Amino acid sequence: MILLAKSVEHLAKLRANIEITGEQKYLPNNIENIVKIVVSKGNTIRISAKGLLPATLENFVKIGGNNITIII
Repeated sequence: MILLAKSVEHLAKLRANIEITGEQKYLPNNIENIVKIVVSKGNTIRISAKGLLPATLENFVKIGGNNITIII
């Protein structure tokens, strides 16, 4: 099942840990918003690198710090 980015943002606001797999087709700006929410709540996020540019992944890491895992 594919959730809309807004639904994932809502779950993140409820303090859920989030994993975005390679099958999910969210725009980078949607993922960035999710990362910001997850980090602000002190939770963790795992993101598949599939289909994302290295510069985009670096930006996510700069925002997420220790709260983010990139799946290669």
